[in-house]
Amino acid sequence: MVIKEMIKRYKGMKEKAFKPFKVRAVYVDMEILYGWCSDNGYTISEFCKQVGILRQSFYQYANGKSPSLTTRKKILRITGLKSKKIFTERKRLQKGRVL
Repeated sequence: MVIKEMIKRYKGMKEKAFKPFKVRAVYVDMEILYGWCSDNGYTISEFCKQVGILRQSFYQYANGKSPSLTTRKKILRITGLKSKKIFTERKRLQKGRVL
C-alpha cells in the first residue's frame, strides 16, 4: 500500500471517543499476593510480566495506590482468587475511561 493511500484511509477513519467513568478505588491485600506468588513459584518480576505492569506499579499498590480495572481483572484471572479476598473497597472514587 502506498503512503498516500494509507494517509487517506487514516483520515477517513472516525476517531473513537473514550467514555469516562468512576468506580470505587481499592486497597490491595499485598500479603495475599506475596503468598500466592511464593506458593506458585513466581517471583514478583515474573508476576508483573504476566499481569503486564511494572514492578514499581506493583510496589505502589502496597503503598495504597489503586490499580486500574484492567489490571484488577488481569490479577484476578492469573491468580484465580476472588475479588473480595484481594481487594477492599475505599470511599474515594477512581477515574477511568473505556472505548
